[in-house]
Amino acid sequence: MATLSQPPCFLFAAGTANYALSRPLPSVADDLRLIIGFFERLGYRSDLRLNPSKESLRENLRAWADS
Repeated sequence: MATLSQPPCFLFAAGTANYALSRPLPSVADDLRLIIGFFERLGYRSDLRLNPSKESLRENLRAWADS
């Protein structure tokens, strides 16, 4: 019996730890790594962006979706 392979699953994770008008959120980087680790164990491919600007996040999402 032939088996169908599952298409790859992707996770694009982004978080902001530093804000201009607020105190830093130091746990963001570790929290993202925990979330990514969980999904990678489920077979997801991931990409991490920490503290992206709005423009950078949009550009990276477009490039990621087009790849």
